[in-house]
Amino acid sequence: MRIKHGLLSAVCVSVAAAALTAPQALAASTWGPPQEVSPQFGRALQVSDDGQVMAWVRTNRTTFGTPNGPVLTAVYRGPKKGWSEAGQMPGTAETQGLQLSGDGKSALIASEVGLGVATAQGAQGWTAPTVLSTDSKVLFAQMSSDAKTVVWVNESYVQPPPVEVPPNVPPNAYAYPYQPPPVPVRTLKSRTVGRDGQWGSETVIGQMDPVAYPSVAANVALSADGGTLVWLAEGKSLVAAVASGSGMWSSPQVIRTYASNPDIARVQLSANGERVFWLRSTVDGIFTATRSGLTWSPVGNVTVDSTKSFAVSPNAKSVAWGADNGKIKIASLANGQWRSVASVGSGRAQYPEVILGKKNLFWINKADDALRTATLKAGTWSRARTLSKDAFEAVLSRDGKTVGWNQISQTRILSSKR
Repeated sequence: MRIKHGLLSAVCVSVAAAALTAPQALAASTWGPPQEVSPQFGRALQVSDDGQVMAWVRTNRTTFGTPNGPVLTAVYRGPKKGWSEAGQMPGTAETQGLQLSGDGKSALIASEVGLGVATAQGAQGWTAPTVLSTDSKVLFAQMSSDAKTVVWVNESYVQPPPVEVPPNVPPNAYAYPYQPPPVPVRTLKSRTVGRDGQWGSETVIGQMDPVAYPSVAANVALSADGGTLVWLAEGKSLVAAVASGSGMWSSPQVIRTYASNPDIARVQLSANGERVFWLRSTVDGIFTATRSGLTWSPVGNVTVDSTKSFAVSPNAKSVAWGADNGKIKIASLANGQWRSVASVGSGRAQYPEVILGKKNLFWINKADDALRTATLKAGTWSRARTLSKDAFEAVLSRDGKTVGWNQISQTRILSSKR
């Protein structure tokens, strides 16, 4: 999971989260009634693979944008006791980005002073983040699920030399010598935990395209196993590198080269890094390619629908998206071909954000902020149901049994389990 703009904590304070009144739509659902994770709002919600730990950046900002605040966490104590919220994680007062490891025992912290990794210590709470980098302008960071590899993009600037007066130009015809503006340089870096259990030295992987649009985070992805990295490189090529051990990476291999900026809006890798998906903001469709060793297949299509969001299931065999007609669609991989198998509901607005588990699909309607869900059973997707009428930033555990979200009206964090 990528680090989100928008973590975990020290001494646990027992806060038994009472079960809340469930919406009527849940009566026939397999999802339990909502439980309060925190009575206060948070951003960059994270949840461990097994749904037992949640983390977030504490903030009152209920709009999109970069949050700034301390990291808090909560641990699930069971159906009756609910969630126990922990105190503030030390050394995280100005956190701007966060990612939780798969086991919920490590947290990647991004701030204006660099990157660090904090570690859970049981009843003793969390350590302060161990500094991995003091880069001051980190535009993207992602950690492998096992918290042993961290990749980030740092932006710096290079000042080009002044442009001197060309030959045969009349004096004072132009403002020469002309000083061009600084040029951004976006460098991909990584650090990996070695066999001795210590973080290895910083490795430079390559350079990103300096004008990647709409954002750097939309143009780079790390697989959950930490073994494959995909990014938009200089020269407008989508490329990939594969980890070769001891913190080293292969030379970039081209997946696709474009004549001009491809306007990539999202890149996502399968957990094992053998399949990549991407979306372009100016071209219809969701694209995909597969890897064998260091070689990538020709590019194929999951769909030709116009969309601005998609989600991939944990096994990378299903993809869901919000289509341009407002429908939520799902395609599955069968015999090497992507086939559209279901239309499970309406987003009531174009391009809702979607979250896809192995058997569960969630999306937030843009029109009314309702968190909706459908469940796969015996090969058929259920009718959509409402979990919350005013949701913001939902997150789903990898095992598909815990969903968390912010409730806007009461500025708190809720969850539901199945």
